[in-house]
Amino acid sequence: MYYLSVIVLAVFAVVSARQFCPKNNQNDALAFRGRPAGAMYIRISKYIALRCCMTGYTTIRWKKWNQLQSRYDDYPWDQDREDLGIIEDGQVLEITLVRAYDEGRYICEGQNGSSTIQQEIHLKVISCEASDGKIHIVEEPVGPVTASLGDRIEWKCKGFFGCASDGSQNERIAQWQYKDSDVFHTIRNLSASYKLYKDPSSDGGTVSSILVINGVAEKDYHRTFNCLLETPARSKNFSIHISPPVTIPDRRLYFLYLFLLFPLILIVGILMNCLFGARIKYWYKTKCPCSAYSLDKDGFENDILIVRSDKDRAFVEDHVKKHIKGYKVFDKDSVQLGQIENSKMTEAIPKSYSIVIIYSKDLLMDRDADYIFQIIRGVGHRNVIVIKLENISKEELKSIISDEILKISHSVWPSITWPTTGTENSRKYKNFIYDLKDKLLTKSIPIPTMPEEASDVSSPRRTSSELPLLSQNSSGGDSGYATSPDIIKEEPRLI
Repeated sequence: MYYLSVIVLAVFAVVSARQFCPKNNQNDALAFRGRPAGAMYIRISKYIALRCCMTGYTTIRWKKWNQLQSRYDDYPWDQDREDLGIIEDGQVLEITLVRAYDEGRYICEGQNGSSTIQQEIHLKVISCEASDGKIHIVEEPVGPVTASLGDRIEWKCKGFFGCASDGSQNERIAQWQYKDSDVFHTIRNLSASYKLYKDPSSDGGTVSSILVINGVAEKDYHRTFNCLLETPARSKNFSIHISPPVTIPDRRLYFLYLFLLFPLILIVGILMNCLFGARIKYWYKTKCPCSAYSLDKDGFENDILIVRSDKDRAFVEDHVKKHIKGYKVFDKDSVQLGQIENSKMTEAIPKSYSIVIIYSKDLLMDRDADYIFQIIRGVGHRNVIVIKLENISKEELKSIISDEILKISHSVWPSITWPTTGTENSRKYKNFIYDLKDKLLTKSIPIPTMPEEASDVSSPRRTSSELPLLSQNSSGGDSGYATSPDIIKEEPRLI
């Protein structure tokens, strides 16, 4: 017993100068300083220090699993042992002479107030007499490795191959490799980026190689580093990846992003409205569940009445009727042979939900159209849409004999301009069609009138006595409109 005590004291004197963990700072948050090893391998009769480095603790407790009683026993679990102790303010449990029964599970538990953290360590004791012939990884980096460009990294490739007395030490290899493009390359000291060092703790039974990356480069993020422990009969390995740190943007950038977001949304909105405004509005009115728009056609025989000149017939067929097939349309083509055209058109006015006027020189010079337009004004129609087919200068307007309101109808009512490119520009043409469909859903609007002095035009007007439909309606029709012949002569208002 005396000699055992001397040996213990001698070993203790050698290792006492070593510092395993930094000093504790109780003002820190309770946390581990580096993750403790999950498993450790040691040969019998050797020295080992089980490290549980942490900071911010007030107490540390060590426990060992009692296999016989299936419970954890608090330190000291063996009162008679002099080779078992706790050093460095409780952060290290040291065993100066490892024995076979030291093998097992250990727990270190740090506490500060109500906060507690703990870590389990498995200790495997290997003896020459009980060598299992396997390669055991002694040290392995835990978890993902994160490093910034230029950082220094040091890893150990360390394995226990068995006792040194078995005579196969020269055939035990611990080496580092990296995989690039699915090909493994052995790392040698010839590389400027990577350096290899011999581990002084290698003793034949334990073989180790230390890899040092002096400055992490971009290429290292895309490589897999591999520790290979090998003998002629067997091998074992583990791999490591380096990940770049997750950078948190400066908070000032968030405010900058928010500041730029609203103008960006505004610009995109304006751009979308300029390019596809008609389509967006039509989609909103017809498809969006939140829209209350609908084409209320109850009580009307026709959905749309088109007022056009004879020369504009082809335009109406190709570019208007073609795209409103879901609506019931009435125009000059709807008048049957042998009927008086003007009479049928005027009858259809109060029976139609919307009026579409094809604004062109030919229409302004068409006296029949001028007459029909007066009837539209007379009944105060609810929804008038003007398709401006061509630009007419003020000088040309002066020479055209027509109704004054009809002349400026494109600036009084909702109007749509026919694109000068026609169907060549697909975007503009589709916008034209959707703009027309959108305005067909417009709610009721009042009919404008002209002051008396402005309404005195040089064109001959048909008198109210020529309006049989209006005369009939004034005697008790059910159209729901004020249709007295005097309505055109009342004091006008410009709306």
